[in-house]
Amino acid sequence: MHRTVGSLLATVVLTLGVAGCGSGRDGKAVKVEFGDFSINPAKSTISAGEVTFKMHNGGGLEHEAVLFRVDSVNDLKTKANGQVDEEATSENLHMGEVEGVKPGKTKEWKVDLAEGKYVMFCNLDEKGFVHFKKGMYAEFTVTK
Repeated sequence: MHRTVGSLLATVVLTLGVAGCGSGRDGKAVKVEFGDFSINPAKSTISAGEVTFKMHNGGGLEHEAVLFRVDSVNDLKTKANGQVDEEATSENLHMGEVEGVKPGKTKEWKVDLAEGKYVMFCNLDEKGFVHFKKGMYAEFTVTK
């Protein structure tokens, strides 16, 4: 059950007031809230450069954050079970990942982002419940 891009963007826009983005000497900080089968970044547009994602897991399941530089979620190749096939998607588009974001915990992840479009997703498969397939992804844009 995939969310449409329109409903996903609406979700992201609605979360803009929930968490903020600050800047400091070490770059920008963007809060990202994980629920069970949702990823909600505080901003849908981020300035290029060093970004610190402050990922909080408000859900009851462990999650991960995988980041690819692609134009849309539809550009990600998937396996038969609905997981993203990270190997089949071009390696130079893979920006990295953070694993083991446990329920109730927060992890920080610093990454240098160039101008473009990105998708952050959870690619875990928990006993047949593929997080990505259930709509656990968010698209955002990085501007100059």
